Amino acid sequence: MGGEAGPNYSEYKDWSKKTGAPTRGVHDYHHKGSGNRGADNSDTRLIGLRDRLYCECLARLMDKLNSIEASEGTLLDHTVLLLGGSQISSHSGSSFPLLLAGANGLGFKHGQHLKWKRDEKSASDLYLTILKQLGCPVDSFKESKGVISELLA
Repeated sequence: MGGEAGPNYSEYKDWSKKTGAPTRGVHDYHHKGSGNRGADNSDTRLIGLRDRLYCECLARLMDKLNSIEASEGTLLDHTVLLLGGSQISSHSGSSFPLLLAGANGLGFKHGQHLKWKRDEKSASDLYLTILKQLGCPVDSFKESKGVISELLA
């Protein structure tokens, strides 16, 4: 997908023209956005175009995986997909959206939106939960406090 964990810089230049956002480095759109971060902000609109691209790519991947037959279901049923990132307005690793998909055959419970108070759960808890469900012999992952039972069927 290109530089700095995102689409190629040329796509950002095109999106910059479309949204009126200033042309600058990929990192700056998310991290050092200009002014008000509401829906009318040009940086917010540009990030929305990027996020739409990510979601379209994930949907295509899920469709492909779902079309491949595997033992006891499809390849999607045996694949863990995670979409998200830890970048909010600072380098903080808390309070950011993540999407867990696939892996119906691995005991995950889908079709829900889970939200916790700030710093109540960490992404490390999610990673630990995934690793444990995959059968990895681990008891912790970074600053994890435990598995997220709400994600398990």
